[in-house]
Amino acid sequence: MNAPLPRALEPADTVEVARLRHRLALGLAWLDALTRAPANGPWWAVLEKLGPYEIDRQFEPHGAARHALRHEGLLRKRFELALAGGDARWSLRVFSAPPAAPPRKPVYATALDPRLYVPRRLRLTPAVDGDAPAATPQNIRRPWLWPGSAYPLPGNATAVRGRVLRGPDLASAKPIPWVRLVATVPAGVAVFADATPIGYAHGDDRGEFVLVLDNKAVSGATLSNPVEVRLWPHLPPAATQVDPADPLASLPLEEGGTDGINDVLRGHAVPAGYTAGASKVLALRLGETASGAGTTLLFA
Repeated sequence: MNAPLPRALEPADTVEVARLRHRLALGLAWLDALTRAPANGPWWAVLEKLGPYEIDRQFEPHGAARHALRHEGLLRKRFELALAGGDARWSLRVFSAPPAAPPRKPVYATALDPRLYVPRRLRLTPAVDGDAPAATPQNIRRPWLWPGSAYPLPGNATAVRGRVLRGPDLASAKPIPWVRLVATVPAGVAVFADATPIGYAHGDDRGEFVLVLDNKAVSGATLSNPVEVRLWPHLPPAATQVDPADPLASLPLEEGGTDGINDVLRGHAVPAGYTAGASKVLALRLGETASGAGTTLLFA
């Protein structure tokens, strides 16, 4: 016996916009950059600014790695003012920290970071309908989060765990925070624009990074074992320092635009103001993780 078909929706089933009690201002769905699955938590997203206005507002968690802001109250008033002034972009940070007991808010601290993923800062441009964020899926963004130093790699991963330092020698060098790295093939191609990326990484505040090669790329028949890759570091301005009172303030603020997903949100784009450091060729054994002195990058 066939189940009856559901009744078609009719106007009586809908709710007029004027009767809606809550309207989405911005939704975030954080994805693991390697698996494309929801990133493991606990994750917290905090709004830093709305256009030119400082505003410390925690996003509401909605299930695994999903956060949202409602268009209401002070946030609504600030949005209308920012929009009238021509800049209603959302500036936010995302980080991992233990839950805080209300009314306290979660605060990032390097000592409490589980190091599963690297924090990020983004500035997003909303889709607008009149004087409010548009009620559209376009205002749900899907940024990627990249592995931190304690990320549990799968057993078959071909990866690099390394550090990026600045100084005259390893003994006295200091970490370079928030470095971006790209692995490319063929290793003999020494022009970044001419090479093929097969892995990306975000460095943390301690200069540590985990770069995992794309499984599809390293399983190609044209690659040998070990496979040679060229590692390209992209460095923040030399003056970048981590403030112990607010470690995430030195993170690059990346312009994510209006897209639900793009290379900035994926974490592939090099942040503005970064410069390319000298590349290095590494020989990596398939299915193994390289680490140690050979994966440390030292810059003067």
